[in-house]
Amino acid sequence: MLNKMFSIYCDSLIEAEWFQNLSEKFKDSKIIKIKEFVNNLDINSQIEKENLKDALINYIKEKKGKNKINYDEIKGKILSISNLIFDNNKYILI
Repeated sequence: MLNKMFSIYCDSLIEAEWFQNLSEKFKDSKIIKIKEFVNNLDINSQIEKENLKDALINYIKEKKGKNKINYDEIKGKILSISNLIFDNNKYILI
């Protein structure tokens, strides 16, 4: 049987580590920190940051965005999301 690799999409590292400890099969899962990515974008409004974070989480849950995230596994950071654009001074998920 093949060993399936999992990815954990989270708001915080504590959350992801807790999830990794739920089962041995999640132990080596890749951790993708969505909140960190959004906080590093040039967005002044906290409400816009929260809305974008929620939109990204929903996008991933719907399994539309999992293959559209460029992730640096060595640094543990999201580098880019191909369906995320900047238009009219706002980030938009298309």
